[in-house]
Amino acid sequence: MKKSILNLGNLLSKLEQRLVNGGKYNCITNDDCNFGCCNTANFCQTIGSPNSAGLLCQT
Repeated sequence: MKKSILNLGNLLSKLEQRLVNGGKYNCITNDDCNFGCCNTANFCQTIGSPNSAGLLCQT
């Protein structure tokens, strides 16, 4: 079982590992987000729902 799990996917290079951001979408403006808006930490979030850090959408 362990071997089959370890064989899933591809190995990431050091550069690719640095680009992983936990599933968050980086943005600069609201136009960069397919949904919601770009918050003050430059991550996309759903409009009207502050994230766990209480960040709001940029205006």
